[in-house]
Amino acid sequence: MRRWLAFGFGSSGQPIVYIEDPSAGRAEIWLTGGPGSLGTLVTASTQLFIGSPQGDRDRIWFGGYTGIYLYTTSHGLQKVAAFNDLQAQESVAPAGVCA
Repeated sequence: MRRWLAFGFGSSGQPIVYIEDPSAGRAEIWLTGGPGSLGTLVTASTQLFIGSPQGDRDRIWFGGYTGIYLYTTSHGLQKVAAFNDLQAQESVAPAGVCA
């Protein structure tokens, strides 16, 4: 059974949705589209755990257990900062929009 969670907003106010399928061990993050549109798949993974989305113009920043990630429609999701020395249950998050 899939579980859906709206957990943030893009810079244009569109919801960012986390979809988890525990039976398949898979999760997806979607930037929703308008009426009648499925939206854009940001990432689908069994190992990448990111959250804390922060919309910034045409970009979306995500924090996580291993670093900071940047999503753009032209380049997709990319890791832009790595953190290898975090303690258990610690994560990083973007602090706010960039100028």
